[in-house]
Amino acid sequence: MSKAYVQDPEDLNTIKLRFVDNLKNYRKSRRYTQAMLADKLGIKLATLASYEENRSFSNPLVLCKLSKLTKARIESFLKC
Repeated sequence: MSKAYVQDPEDLNTIKLRFVDNLKNYRKSRRYTQAMLADKLGIKLATLASYEENRSFSNPLVLCKLSKLTKARIESFLKC
């Protein structure tokens, strides 16, 4: 079985930064405010803001909700 997790902390930071950029781009392309997207995802505004400011990283459940909302694969938010 292949190990699919990131072992290098630098790689993890790169993934987090990609997520931040892709999340912001998605939100802005839909003309959602942070409050609107947070409501659609069922999370607090402060939580979404902390994601966009790279102070915390989304938990898997929020990634799943984001994937369903956007009809995009989770991986698309973690790639360039």
